[in-house]
Amino acid sequence: MSFLLGAGASVEAGLPASSALTERILQELSNSRRRDETLVVQYVTGVLLADQGRREANPFDGVDVERVMTALELLAARQRLEISPFVAAWDGAIATFDRQPVSDRDVKRAVENVLSASPWAGGDLLRVIESVAHGSSSGAAYRSALQHSAKALISILSAVGDTSYLSPILDLARPHPGFFVATLNYDRTIELEGQRIGVDVDTGVSRWAETGSWQWSPGERGLRLLKLHGSIDWRFAPSTDSALPELRLLADGVHSPQAEPGVIFGGANKLRAAGPYLDLLRAWEEQLARTNAIAIVGYSFRDDHVNEILRRWINRSDDRRVVIVNPSASQPWDHQPKFVREMINGLAGHMARETKSAEVGLPNRPHRLISLHFSASQGIPHAIRLLSGEHEDVWATPTELNKRAELASRLDAVLRTGDN
Repeated sequence: MSFLLGAGASVEAGLPASSALTERILQELSNSRRRDETLVVQYVTGVLLADQGRREANPFDGVDVERVMTALELLAARQRLEISPFVAAWDGAIATFDRQPVSDRDVKRAVENVLSASPWAGGDLLRVIESVAHGSSSGAAYRSALQHSAKALISILSAVGDTSYLSPILDLARPHPGFFVATLNYDRTIELEGQRIGVDVDTGVSRWAETGSWQWSPGERGLRLLKLHGSIDWRFAPSTDSALPELRLLADGVHSPQAEPGVIFGGANKLRAAGPYLDLLRAWEEQLARTNAIAIVGYSFRDDHVNEILRRWINRSDDRRVVIVNPSASQPWDHQPKFVREMINGLAGHMARETKSAEVGLPNRPHRLISLHFSASQGIPHAIRLLSGEHEDVWATPTELNKRAELASRLDAVLRTGDN
């Protein structure tokens, strides 16, 4: 048995979920009087909200903080993007935020420099004057907004409340040394709960920083925590003793305005080559291959690289089972994440084929995929009982009885259509 934790697993510790985190970051920037950065983040958030409306998504759901951070990062580097030559005109507001004020004296100096340099032509002179007058669009405004937003995020996620609801997960490490949990969250809820109840939590990051690989001591007690997208107590610092320059990852909890936080945002950036992130994904896939059951708590299934590892893991064995713990699992079918719909359709179809070939009724065994419409505190104990074979009591809740009836109906429909 293993666990994968998403943002929803930290909400009951008093930490905001993805869209609420965007709002909190804006509040932090405003309260710290970072006017320029506040305006930039407000603009980016507003454009993303409008985009949700165009895509027929509910704008009142808010904007995922990772979409905002990714947009800031891409806008800062927009002149270097592969698609830049194909963009005839960016939104005019993008350059407005990035424009640096230029004095008359600066313009005059630029003109004098160009006039004294031969053989520059008048067209070049006009281009230089125009460039100086309109700013360089260097991306500095967006880099600054990203830097201060990340600093605000670290501050917000450091204010952790009650984590006792996570203790059933950590208790699993007592009889099973080396029990592992993967998390997509940057916060330290698992580490803090481990300290509270006396269970060692090892992220392995210190040994990775020394050796460049994920190594675990044989027989080591406690819980192994793979923080797939980094942690608020990690930071990058330039190396001073290596043959080639590189950013070194430090897990010392020290923060400074100049330090780059050891977290990653966005889709493609989550496959960032620098740092431990690719090694973390590989380590998680290796650990996952050793178990046949996983509980997924509070994850929205929006990360393709994570979904692909789950897809391969499910397909490698017919004995592998998944329990999803998420209050939003009760949403209508069309509102469910695409990967969840694929799992339900795929695993339901697989079970239907088993049933059809055996010429019996519905399989008298736990379903390979069970969705619990619970918060983390309610769902984690149920998930543990399900995956350890103690599943009867879970069906006592009306929600789960309905869910079982829905899945049985879906299986029945597959059988009636004769899908092979």
